[in-house]
Amino acid sequence: MKAHANLAEASGVKPENIVIPSNGNIIEITKDKIGISKNEVPAQYVFVDGLGIGDVKDVVIRDRQLMAKDGMVIVITIVDTKARMVRGEPDIITRGFVYSRESEAIVKEAQKRVKSIIDAHHNQNVPVNWSYVKENLREKLGEFFNQKTQRRPMVIPIIIEI
Repeated sequence: MKAHANLAEASGVKPENIVIPSNGNIIEITKDKIGISKNEVPAQYVFVDGLGIGDVKDVVIRDRQLMAKDGMVIVITIVDTKARMVRGEPDIITRGFVYSRESEAIVKEAQKRVKSIIDAHHNQNVPVNWSYVKENLREKLGEFFNQKTQRRPMVIPIIIEI
């Protein structure tokens, strides 16, 4: 806007006829003068998210900023509740964090940690609180990834019971 004002002045517009308003300012134009009104209108950023306009909550923006900065890791684990053990290897999917093929050692170590954390909760001969296990996975894997990469991705654990 400042560059436009300079261009207008260089083109011969009198400085008193040039205004640079802020968001929400009202410009009043009369026969005699142009200026910024003392009144303002509400003006804030409007977010367009899919089909909705202005319905993006702060927590959604914060999560998106975290994912953009550090990426995300999805951990999918199948647990046999009768045998009380993890079936197969946990599947680890990364987006915006590390490229799995180039960071195979980190992913393999994370898989071992997932199995260890779930087995520790599963082998206690008491009903398993899966919400607590998922939170524990988020915390422990977050610390592990931070230690290895100095980045803390959003960790989303998914436990499938069979």
